Amino acid sequence: MDKFIGRFILLTFLSALVACGQNNENSTSAEQEVKAPRAEIISKEHVNKEEEVHIQAKVYYGEELADDANVMFEIKNGDESTEIDADLEDKGTYAIHHQFKEDGLYQVIAHTDVENYHTMPSKEIQVGEVAVNGEEKHQSEKDNEEHHHGEGSESAQQNHQHDEATENEHHHVQKLTIMTGNTETFTTASTSTLSTIIEKENEAFADAKVRFEVWKKDEKNHQYLNAAESGDGEYSTEYTFDQVGVYTMVVHVEKGDIHEHKEITFEIIK
Repeated sequence: MDKFIGRFILLTFLSALVACGQNNENSTSAEQEVKAPRAEIISKEHVNKEEEVHIQAKVYYGEELADDANVMFEIKNGDESTEIDADLEDKGTYAIHHQFKEDGLYQVIAHTDVENYHTMPSKEIQVGEVAVNGEEKHQSEKDNEEHHHGEGSESAQQNHQHDEATENEHHHVQKLTIMTGNTETFTTASTSTLSTIIEKENEAFADAKVRFEVWKKDEKNHQYLNAAESGDGEYSTEYTFDQVGVYTMVVHVEKGDIHEHKEITFEIIK
């Protein structure tokens, strides 16, 4: 009987240790999840040429504002890109002042490093009256169409459409080609493989730092996963989806002065 009681006490003690370890692991995972960084770009969406524009990034580490982040704003217009280091302006708030020299549709990216994480939110800023999906035009072009008719007007309109198409084509030029794996295989029943193939000018883009950012719709907590290179230009990591629903995944790629990303949305139904 004493031997039975002793074994029972030992098993109870071991079970408690295992449960404690699991609780610590869950607590650590939860803490890591809460501590994922995020950044929000704050600025006017429509500004004038030569206007001094105040652009801010509010940076969080978990739910706390982060004063120890490094923020660099990249301002892109087609193939042209300008990089400006931001200064800490207020608690968790980093800012620059910038003058846009030409009319156009600009993409502003806040490259943000917090602890060992990197995130790069983006926002579009329209400078002047530019053609956006054919809805707005320069005032001179409007006047030209109003005061010229017939063949000359048609020619001007064709030239404008050509210029607009060229501008849009340049706006979508990317330094890298980032291809993601088949998301239809993702399930909550087992561990999923997140994968990407990255190329530059049709050549494998090797030796890059690649990270997957994953979050479920309407959730603030983002998971950041470092990917390992499994082949020339091929990178992958493992992740377990614990709930069905709509997810967003961003592939972040860094190498030297190249910082690119690709965002996709997918749904897990089982």
